[in-house]
Amino acid sequence: MHERRSTEKHHREPKNYLIFQDLKSFPKTARPIEINTYSDFLTSECELSLLVIDSSYVTIYCKDIRVTHDIHTHAQVLNYRNVRYITDENDFRTKLTVY
Repeated sequence: MHERRSTEKHHREPKNYLIFQDLKSFPKTARPIEINTYSDFLTSECELSLLVIDSSYVTIYCKDIRVTHDIHTHAQVLNYRNVRYITDENDFRTKLTVY
């Protein structure tokens, strides 16, 4: 029994974790381009931008308001802290990159 618990614990503990990530999502038919600014995002076919900094600061830009609402609701259900919508008044970013 002790061996089984050890094995189960080993499989639950992550071996790696995400520190920085910059993902952009485009429709399959779109030609992906580099997105560096919010203006780039708005004028492109990019539908979603996911930015992760220092493993814990996550920012999501999404053009589909229904998807945005679903992500926001799901984050609240999972008890994430500091979940809020990004607006022109509270957006501190000048670039949509993590580097």
